[in-house]
Formats: sequence, C-alpha cells, structure tokens
Amino acid sequence: MSNNWIQTVISFIVLLLLQEFVFNNIELGIYVNIYVYVMFILLLPATYPPLAVLLLSGAIGLSVDFFSGSIMGLNMAACLVMGYARAIVLKMVTTSSDTQQEIPVIHRTEIRKVLTYTASLVFIYHFVLFSLEAFSISKILFILIRTVTNSITTTLLIILFESFLYRK
Repeated sequence: MSNNWIQTVISFIVLLLLQEFVFNNIELGIYVNIYVYVMFILLLPATYPPLAVLLLSGAIGLSVDFFSGSIMGLNMAACLVMGYARAIVLKMVTTSSDTQQEIPVIHRTEIRKVLTYTASLVFIYHFVLFSLEAFSISKILFILIRTVTNSITTTLLIILFESFLYRK
C-alpha cells in the first residue's frame, strides 16, 4: 500500500472520529453546525482518479450518516456532489504555472486560492445538505442562512486546522 493511501485511511478515521465525538456534540444554535470531516475530501491528493475521489467521498458521507443517526444518505449525497465539484473547482483555482499534482493548502499556495477552493466546496456541500434536509423551495431563506453561517464557520475551522497541519 502506498504512503498516500495509508495517510488517506488515517485521515478518514481521525476526521470521522473527530466529527462524531467532538463536533457533533458542539451546539451553537440552530444555524451553526460544524462539519469538519469535509476536510477529508478537500485534502485528498490531486493525483487520485475521479472515481476514487467519488468513492471516498461517498464512503465518508455514508459513515457520518451511519454514526450520527441522521437520515441515511443526506451527508453521502452532499459529499458526492462535493467530490464531483472538487475537480471543477480545482481546475478553476489552479493555473498552468501551478503544479497540477497539489491541492491548494496553507503555506504551499497563496491564501486567496486556498480560501476560494475551500470556501467554494464547503458552500456547495452545505447548500446540497440543507436543501435535501429541508426539501422545500419555500424554506430557501432558511437554507441560505444555514448554508452561509455553516460555510463560514466550517471554512474558518478548516483553514485553522490546515495551518497547524501544514506548517513551514
């Protein structure tokens, strides 16, 4: 097994456990829930084939659904959309001068690209999750408020975690 796959399995387990035992137990009101496990999808190596990214995205989403007791498939669907959108956002954020083998992370890429990459994918994840959860166009304002507040909170926390993970 290659080093990338070992790191992927370890980050899968660590982020899943953090989500279940720490972040699912933090209550910040009805508008803010922290979904730090999506960092797993953000940090998957750029060299992974799209099918592997989708399978891993679906696996972490299904695992969170299973352990959190939420409606089965909600997190999985949002993670699959995020995993699919990842390649598109990555292509938009990186340029030909960037190495196509790396994802934008703190200390390796300029902060604008890291924020664009992270915030875009986190927003997509939350919008899909809360839209499926509400499943009603009449609740669009509630969906948007929850999407924005959760996206800001989760993005800031992920950037903070990345700054500790990827120190110079």
